[in-house]
Amino acid sequence: MLLKVRSQENTPGVDIRPAPLKEWLESLPYTNTLTVCGELQQRLRDINQQQLPSIKHFELLLSFNSPFERIHESLRMLDKSADPTVAPQLAILHSLTDEMLMGYKYVINNSLAEKRWGTPKHLVTAVNYAAHLLSLVITGDWQRYLLTNELHWYEASQLYAIAEQKKMGTSVAELPQAQQGLSALRTYPLIAMLRLADPYRMPSELVWEAYYYLNHHIN
Repeated sequence: MLLKVRSQENTPGVDIRPAPLKEWLESLPYTNTLTVCGELQQRLRDINQQQLPSIKHFELLLSFNSPFERIHESLRMLDKSADPTVAPQLAILHSLTDEMLMGYKYVINNSLAEKRWGTPKHLVTAVNYAAHLLSLVITGDWQRYLLTNELHWYEASQLYAIAEQKKMGTSVAELPQAQQGLSALRTYPLIAMLRLADPYRMPSELVWEAYYYLNHHIN
């Protein structure tokens, strides 16, 4: 059961050492939100293009969680219905979220393909993170009044099936809207219920409030 990802090709000159990556992330000018958002996306894309063992890729992605949370918290509450000029900013945030999701999908695919006994801890975490990021992508589409990609719903059901089959538990994360802990088994019902609430009829700024409410009340 593999998730859809881009083909990978090792790009010469991409630094995949954890320490320099951490230093680079700490040096970014986070007050310039849009610039940092673009730089994070490009660095993620470069790393995601590398053919890496799943645990190595996973460890690199973890370094992006806190910066991503910071950027997402800053940009997601922009109100497109009140100010149409924020649409490009929301699109940049969507691209960054999608690249984060892409990284964890690589980890999942590679981990499932690697031969080992039992279910590695990083696979459990990657499945829960990917499901959560997918919910952020879908909710971001609703915030911008865009149709949801059918592939996203298919992948949400795939992640749910993996988590159910392997009896995966909850993961703790530094990610947006993750205060309750993350579980693919909770995330799928969350986005399904939010869709039933008809987010296309909500004011743009209320979509995330509805997400937050459901996230705190679904067990």
